[in-house]
Amino acid sequence: MATATYGKGQLGTDKVASAQAEAFWLEKLADRPDCRLPRWRTSRTGEASQAGEASQAGEASQAGKAGKAGKAGKAGKASQAGDASRTGEASRTGEASQAGKASQAGKAGHGSAEMPLSAELAGQLDGLARRCGVPFATVLLAGHLRVMSLVTGTTDLLVGLDSAPLRLRLRAGSWENLIRATFGAEQEMLPHLGYPLKTLRRRLGDEALFEVNFAYDKSQSVATVREHPATFPLNVSFLHGPSPTRLLLALDYHADVLADEQVLLMRGYYVRVFEAMAADPRALHHLACLLS
Repeated sequence: MATATYGKGQLGTDKVASAQAEAFWLEKLADRPDCRLPRWRTSRTGEASQAGEASQAGEASQAGKAGKAGKAGKAGKASQAGDASRTGEASRTGEASQAGKASQAGKAGHGSAEMPLSAELAGQLDGLARRCGVPFATVLLAGHLRVMSLVTGTTDLLVGLDSAPLRLRLRAGSWENLIRATFGAEQEMLPHLGYPLKTLRRRLGDEALFEVNFAYDKSQSVATVREHPATFPLNVSFLHGPSPTRLLLALDYHADVLADEQVLLMRGYYVRVFEAMAADPRALHHLACLLS
């Protein structure tokens, strides 16, 4: 069975840049897509974010206005304690709501939302990886790409893979097709990981190449508490212990870029994607109903 061969921060750490690698990256990223995440309005004072549309749970109140979900504001100011609303809004103090928990990850300006995947679902995904002949991490990465396509509204994706850029155009097909295409994109980039990322960014205009980074670490325990701030606006990590059936999904994010409610919605999308993938790997991923 194939094994995952990429590792955190490989790009530009050990190898000397080559003309071949430079040509690969410049061609791959010359017409790169804009994969910035949608911005919901955020506030550090407890105001709820809005993306021009109500979240599935409903809008929360804004600084003294009664929210559409029926929550009255308190004397014109939002509570610093971040009361969890009946709509499932998570507080910035990490207090659990009915919809889940988004908490500050130990440092101001950063938040975290976590969810352990069920042993049954993790086992099904591991079995799917074996049937497709790819690493377990590739199945998780394929699901991640499908969520990013849903969130950004594009099928031409540019994301971080352990801090290295990975680009893939999602084509219509089954979940198995998506998994194998993801594996092909991983294999394509591997020979070129020696090219320095800083040099690549400078050659491309010295701007951020992507906002979302994917990481997979099978050496960590699901009980691991991540106290470091997110390097990217959104870092999506999958951590598990000795068995693939003990799997934790963790989303670390910049709270001044992404709203708590926005991240909680994305967390739900991951679960729906993996459930759909495991339920029928031959179903068409682009036709899957993932919003509800």
